[in-house]
Amino acid sequence: NIPHIKKRGIEYFQKLGYKVFAFVDNEPENLKAVAEIDRRGEILLLHADTIFKSCKSHLKGNFVSGNDYEINKIISSKDLYQKDGLPKIA
Repeated sequence: NIPHIKKRGIEYFQKLGYKVFAFVDNEPENLKAVAEIDRRGEILLLHADTIFKSCKSHLKGNFVSGNDYEINKIISSKDLYQKDGLPKIA
């Protein structure tokens, strides 16, 4: 059950204290699953509009669909790493 695994992956990193700010996936059902656990709408849900099996009608609400995302425009590399070189976020 891939959507379930994707949700658990997000929750895993959140429990470790990471701030999940974006989730990119080509399957609409995976994006829907993550939206279900994002009650406050804090995760930017990005649909990679490529080949996908699940119905695109799953994409409702807080979603963006496209072919090219420049994540570096959302958050800079200096915000990604601590002074010791370890990542701040996953």
